[in-house]
Amino acid sequence: MQPSWLPDGSGLVVTDLTAAAPRLARISLTGTRTLLSGANGGSAPAVSPRGDRVAFVREDAKGIDHLSTVPVAGGTQTDLASDPDHLYPDDLYDRPVWAPDGQAVAVVNVNRYGSDEVTLWQAPSGTTPASVQKLRAAYNIRALSWRRQDVAAPTIAFPGAPTRTSGSVRLPVSVTDDTMPVGGLSVTCTVDRVAVGRCAGGWAGSLTTGSHTLAVTAADAHGHRSSASYTWAVDATAPTVSTAALPTFLLTSRVSFSYGATDVSGVATYDVRYRRASWAGAGFSAFASPSGWLGTTARTRALAAAPGYEYCLSVRARDVVGNVSAWSAERCTAMPLDDRALARATTGWASVTGTSAYARTLTRSVRIGTSLTRSGVRVRRIAVVVTTCPTCGSVDVFLGSTRLGRLRLTSAATRTRQVLLLPLRSNITSGTIKVRTLSGRLVLVDGLGLRRT
Repeated sequence: MQPSWLPDGSGLVVTDLTAAAPRLARISLTGTRTLLSGANGGSAPAVSPRGDRVAFVREDAKGIDHLSTVPVAGGTQTDLASDPDHLYPDDLYDRPVWAPDGQAVAVVNVNRYGSDEVTLWQAPSGTTPASVQKLRAAYNIRALSWRRQDVAAPTIAFPGAPTRTSGSVRLPVSVTDDTMPVGGLSVTCTVDRVAVGRCAGGWAGSLTTGSHTLAVTAADAHGHRSSASYTWAVDATAPTVSTAALPTFLLTSRVSFSYGATDVSGVATYDVRYRRASWAGAGFSAFASPSGWLGTTARTRALAAAPGYEYCLSVRARDVVGNVSAWSAERCTAMPLDDRALARATTGWASVTGTSAYARTLTRSVRIGTSLTRSGVRVRRIAVVVTTCPTCGSVDVFLGSTRLGRLRLTSAATRTRQVLLLPLRSNITSGTIKVRTLSGRLVLVDGLGLRRT
């Protein structure tokens, strides 16, 4: 009976009437019941605001009521006040009520045949001993409550407010008063002198880039008023991203992608992604971001490449206030197929090796009209990887029956791993690539580059 919550909500203190005399018990939220030592005979419990003691009423053997306390966990009982003036058995103390600061307890003396009165116990202050006084008597006093005198205007603060935000703003605001809950206060708010909704618990909205001011005025019911404002900078602009070009065709097994961004508030992190397509596949894969590629502060990401695959990479940047840029335009590159992946459509070709060659292999011919082919390609951009030299000849390159162009392999000095591009096609075409020699001069084919972009 007569439960009183602990301030932290962890349980209740109640009057236990299961024994011959009342006593106090503590009940946890799981239902565990613990009798409070030092509180036998107690009833009408009231837990202090600090949660350290329980005030209660007890009646001694002479029928005199006492206002007592005991630690909330049980222990030594302390009598604060007593009412020896009871004239009738029905005279009693009502349930005690703590002051909000926990330094005083008030209790009603209920008198059956006279006026009720209030007993007030006040805690020591410095060297002043505890004092007990009787307040003015009146008939039928019930439901005591404490009231503080309102002497101060509300307090307005902006706890932890940022000096710079994105265009989507969440600004903390705290409004408190010495006597009134915030819900009872009149609070008006403006942003850049334009009225906005009540912001006693914070303000959220969207603003443009620039300096902005939130002004708050709060008033209590007693006419005390205060005002405060907070000015901060808004950056509603996402970072500007830049990327370094990649080679049209890559003759190593590693793609190195470099990027950067600029922003007025400063760049915080980058997200990097890639997709790939094989020379004969139906299309590009979905975008992927390996571990460490999202939310990274690095300005370069590397990716292992495989022959015959095209790789397209893009990046976006996030500034320190949370603005995120769009994904950049893709940078693409492809690793060529090795010459060993080409079929010999005619005789007259021989395999040779060379430490400076792409994948260390070459396919050689000194006969006119010999051809290498690769069927089943899906392609828009084509290149032939060759060695050029003073005595080298020329080749024609076909896609199906269409001649794409003629490549001259002659150079003043011998040069390995030369990527010779054919004209870019307007769209992706499927078919068979054929490289055909035009004379009996030396031709050294090192690989075939194929891209969809």
